[in-house]
Amino acid sequence: MARNRNFDYEALLEEERLILAATEAIHRLMGDEGVNRTELARRIGASKGHITQLLDGSRNMTLRTLSRMLRAVGHRAIIETEPLSHRASSPKPLQTHKIHGYICLTRAQNDAEMAERLDTIRATHRSVLLSPETSFDIDEEFTELLAGAA
Repeated sequence: MARNRNFDYEALLEEERLILAATEAIHRLMGDEGVNRTELARRIGASKGHITQLLDGSRNMTLRTLSRMLRAVGHRAIIETEPLSHRASSPKPLQTHKIHGYICLTRAQNDAEMAERLDTIRATHRSVLLSPETSFDIDEEFTELLAGAA
């Protein structure tokens, strides 16, 4: 019975590792391509909420959906495999969904810090450097950028 539990734990760990790798890759590519969740949803014909659920790991992502998301940011997947390494010093069982949640929370905090910095820059540009017309144009651009960070 203990052997079966170890197998289940390792299977779960591998599933979470793959989910995390896929979602992190998509997040990175979205940032590189300047695509926010709303735009990604539009490109693949889904709702923003669905994209959020896929990227935070709370909804199962099919290979078809992964392919569509990658294509929407100008990329495709290449599958590689490697042998499992079973070490005697393998880590103790973890609640991997909590780890994934922590990573998502950290990402959200980083996004919030970026938004705060952009607000400071916006205020500086508006009050010191720009005419009211130019300030309004930049204000719109920053609003769009902040929407993408959310």
